[in-house]
Amino acid sequence: RLACGLYIAGCSVSYIVGTFWCRRWLPRHGLAGSVKRGAAFSLAVMLSGWRFAGPPKPAKAAGVGFVSGLMSGLAQIGGPPVVMYWLSNGDHHGRTRANLIVYFAFLMWLALVIFLVKGLLPAKVFWLAAAAAPSYALGMYLGTAVFPHATPKTFRHIAMALVAIAAIAGMPLLDPVLRGFA
Repeated sequence: RLACGLYIAGCSVSYIVGTFWCRRWLPRHGLAGSVKRGAAFSLAVMLSGWRFAGPPKPAKAAGVGFVSGLMSGLAQIGGPPVVMYWLSNGDHHGRTRANLIVYFAFLMWLALVIFLVKGLLPAKVFWLAAAAAPSYALGMYLGTAVFPHATPKTFRHIAMALVAIAAIAGMPLLDPVLRGFA
């Protein structure tokens, strides 16, 4: 619980920094590329099988949360650092899943509040969210139904596949294709 709280604390600060300050002052394409390379790096670390030694340290947890929040604020791709860290600490996969659910739920609400405050959510976004909600709910239902049957190895592979999808979907090469959905 402490580690999850520290991720959230680190993320809360840097999400705001990434959304308001960095997006205004840093070059857009170089910034997006850096965030996407960070996602690819996280995936490479997970695929290598590397693990952290010992229990999670508060400074590491807050630092990973900070990086995740910054990546979320800049390009909405903050999952890879947190997933990498939690999958590499050797914790029980049920606890890892629970921590990720709490973390991403918080991240989603933080983004909603920030975007509402800054007027960044046009009506079109709410219609798109409503259209996507049934698919999202189905995915949540299926994941919840299947999880009790997943081994730690299967859980890890599925989590890495989702990070890979995020990293690939964030590639600049796919921007012309994926922007048609936004």
